[in-house]
Amino acid sequence: MNRPEISARVVHPSGKVHTLDPATIALQPVASSIGTVTDSRMLKAILPGVTVGSVVHEKTAFSTSKP
Repeated sequence: MNRPEISARVVHPSGKVHTLDPATIALQPVASSIGTVTDSRMLKAILPGVTVGSVVHEKTAFSTSKP
C-alpha cells in the first residue's frame, strides 16, 4: 500500500480557516514492546490553529497499485 494522503483544515470560532501544511506531516516508527521488532510506521502532524470551539475537517485517502 502507498503512503496515504492526508489533508486537514481547522475552522476557528472567529471563522478564520487554517490549512494543514503537507510539509509538516512526519513519518515516524511505531513504538514496540520489549522483545518485539516491527517495521510499522505512523504519520503524525500538528493541526494549526486548534482552540476550544474549533471545527476540524480531516481527510485521509488511501491508494493501492498492482505490481
